[in-house]
Amino acid sequence: MLDTRVERLEPGADGWLASGRSAGEPFQLKTQRVVNAGGLFAQRLARHTAGLNAAQVPPLHLCQGRYFGYRGRSPFHHLIYPLPPADTAGLGIHATLDLAGQLRFGPDTHYLERLDYRVDEQLREPFAAAIRRYFPGLDSSRLTPGYSGIRPKLAGPGNRPPTSLSKARAHTAWPGWSTCSASSHRGSPPAWPSPSAWRRCFEPRGVILLRSSSQPFTTRIRP
Repeated sequence: MLDTRVERLEPGADGWLASGRSAGEPFQLKTQRVVNAGGLFAQRLARHTAGLNAAQVPPLHLCQGRYFGYRGRSPFHHLIYPLPPADTAGLGIHATLDLAGQLRFGPDTHYLERLDYRVDEQLREPFAAAIRRYFPGLDSSRLTPGYSGIRPKLAGPGNRPPTSLSKARAHTAWPGWSTCSASSHRGSPPAWPSPSAWRRCFEPRGVILLRSSSQPFTTRIRP
């Protein structure tokens, strides 16, 4: 559903009530199962879940990954993943090709206080230094600011994240409800509940999945 935001969740005797706005109009929807996978906005929705102890909502750490494009023909025909530095939260600045064969480099890792998707041109030389580890002949003038993405993390820079399992258990507070707060490891998906927790929550009926790359919205999933 486009332009649809879930703003509040309330547990009841016969399931859940999701309230929000769709195309500017208020709506309410009842369901027996809910997954909060709102990405950057999962914590916001968790805090607007009636009855949830705020201490169970982990802090949100925004980790931006920025990319630079490459003007000209790619010298590579495959992906290149150098060994990442030990102190980085990501996979390091690697070389990747899109479906059209266009080369780009990234991402780096940069923690933010607020959402900001800009890629600063002044990052060209730091990027070039990292790329020359495996592409010593790089002409840095061919690098052009590309795009960025932001991933929610369970820990800030220099801190070890809590285990996915402990966070998952803290987030299965009621039958039929679960939330996925962040990505905790390099290149890994968000912290998911254990298989037994999923079975308790979601067998045998369909669920409402609340997820988005930019804003929470609702999607009905039926068996």
